[in-house]
Formats: sequence, C-alpha cells, structure tokens
Amino acid sequence: MEFNIARDDFLTIIGRVQSIVEKRHTMPILANVLLETDGDALVVKVTDQEVGLAAHHPALVKKPGRVTVPARKLYEILRELPSEDVYCRVKENNWLEVKCGPACFSITGLDASEFPTLPSVDEASYASLPCLPLKAMLEMTVIAASTDETRYNLNGVFWEFRANDGPNLLRLVATDGHRLSLMDWGHAGLEALSLPKGVIVPRKGIAELRNLVADAQEGEELQLCFHKNHGLFRREPFFLIVRLIEGDFPDYEQVIPKVIGKRFTLTREAFLAAMRRVSLLAAEKGRGVKLAFKGTSLEISARNPDLGEASETLEVKSETEEELAISFNARYIIDILSALKADEVVMELTDELSPGVIRPLSDERQLSLIMPMRM
Repeated sequence: MEFNIARDDFLTIIGRVQSIVEKRHTMPILANVLLETDGDALVVKVTDQEVGLAAHHPALVKKPGRVTVPARKLYEILRELPSEDVYCRVKENNWLEVKCGPACFSITGLDASEFPTLPSVDEASYASLPCLPLKAMLEMTVIAASTDETRYNLNGVFWEFRANDGPNLLRLVATDGHRLSLMDWGHAGLEALSLPKGVIVPRKGIAELRNLVADAQEGEELQLCFHKNHGLFRREPFFLIVRLIEGDFPDYEQVIPKVIGKRFTLTREAFLAAMRRVSLLAAEKGRGVKLAFKGTSLEISARNPDLGEASETLEVKSETEEELAISFNARYIIDILSALKADEVVMELTDELSPGVIRPLSDERQLSLIMPMRM
C-alpha cells in the first residue's frame, strides 16, 4: 500500500476515531486502526467489537493494500507533523512508513487479516433525520441512562417509533431506576426505521453518535437504520456501526404520573444557578437538597453535618397556595436543567413521596422524571 494525503485531513480522521479504540488491550489488534485503500480513497476503520467507525477520504493512491497500526501512536505522530502532504507506504512485516517534509517514521503494525470484520450492511434501508433535533434528543435523554453494568438493559437509550395522528413520532427514553428522561420528535418518513418493538442503543454508541452530529449545521441530515442487531448511522465522511443491547426495556410509562398535581413555573437559569450553589453543601451521599414550595416562593436548602448548611429562595409562579416540601438528588436536577434549552421550566409535583416531573414550559414533547429522596 502506498498513498499521499493532506496531513490536516489525515489528522482529523485519526483524531476522530481515538474514543473508540480499545485502551485495555484485551486484544492487541483492537488498539490499532485499519488503513486500506478503495479506488482513489483512503478508508480508515476502528472497532472495539461493540462500536465501529469507518471513514472514507480522497487520497492519491499509488498502490492498493491494507495494514493496521497503533491508533494512538499514529495520531501523536500526525499531530506533530507540519501541514503538508503525508506520504505513507507499507514495508515488509507490516511496518508503515510515514513521511512528511524532512520527517520520517516507521511504525510497527499487525496483519490486516487479524482485524475484526465490520458487519455487512448491504441490505440496510436508511431513513434521513435532521441532525440538530436528533442532537437535542440525545443530549436530553442520555443523562438518565444507567451506568450499572448489572442492569444491562438500562445501559443505553431506548428508541421507539410511535404512530401518531399527525407526523409519526420517534421517541427516545432512558432511565436508571432513579430518574427518567423522554423526548418525542415528529417527522415524516420515520416508518423506514422499522422499529416494531424498539431498540436499545448503548451509552458508548450514543456518545459516538453525539460526536457524529456535534458540529452539524442547520439543514444537515443523518442517515440511519436499524438492521438485525446493529444501529447504522452515516454522516459523511463517517459511518458508525453500533451493536444494540439485547433485552427488553422496562415499561417506563407506568411510572409517569397520569394526573398532574401541583405545577410550579421557574426561570431555568435562576433555578440551575441556585441548585449549583446550594448543592455545594449537600451531603456527599445522595447529594440531597430540599425544595420547599410556599405559594409564590421556593426555598432550596441543603445540610451537611460536616460542612454546614445553605439555602436560597426563588420566585415561582403557582396556581396553588398549598405548601409542599420534597427532597431530590441535586445532581439529577442540575443535569436536567443543564440539558434543557427553554427559558422557563415547569415542575409538576403531587406529594413528597411521588416522583417529580420537570419539563419545558413551552414544549410538551419532552419530560424528565425524578424519584424523591428521604432526608
């Protein structure tokens, strides 16, 4: 294999794949990036056998071939090279020669035949979704996904297609048993996703998908489909393949309150800032804070026997004069308010033992639910 490619383009691609490369070295080949030529393009592939990423980029291919080399070391080398064309050539015993200007490196590699084969997706049928709404849905829901490996069916975000009287809906849901986050989005053509029972995309897959759309601009679209036991996501020049979590997602709708209790409207930024301040003195275990609603005021308080106590009062809009005090994990509320974009949020409460719901004032498509704490 022999090719030339612009250093900046090469660096961007190799830098993008670093988060997927296996760092524990359970299999040496998983710490490597596969470089292969395809016509007049360089194809770069990485995988940890759960998530795979491929990228095509135009290159001046002088001789076809393929090789794998350590991804981290190749990235470090490219980062230090000048912004000129890079010349690469595979030598004997899978060594890769990298030249740029006066600099020359030879990197030890492994036989490309040892690299895991990414799933075949020739039969897949794709749907197109605008990147920005999907980006908002991912940011809103992933915060509630479980990190407890023993609850594998909660270690991701549930994707569900829901038929609707208007535009059909794509719903994303995540929960860790203590909190839940849900967001709907209506769009024509969602039937192509083929989600009869819904699918669970793992946290790492969601993280890579967020990276895939991180710099998307208004009007850009992502192609996606769910084929057999994989999620496939394409945004040029990258193609992401994610192995889905096998198992059933819990019946989340049974924990969402059907009857709205007391509603309190707050300014999101003021609520978020107060929560951050007061939580500084919350007990380390549980990070509990107390919310005491009294008519048009909310007192947020926290107490730590070892450090002290803190409180702050905010103005709220309420249709009731009833008083209600309830405690929550401060981090859960902070995560929700940080992910939301609305100027005002509504907090819906029933009593001190029932879950609380936070949603944007002007958007019924999304909600976050938090279970209360005993303090």
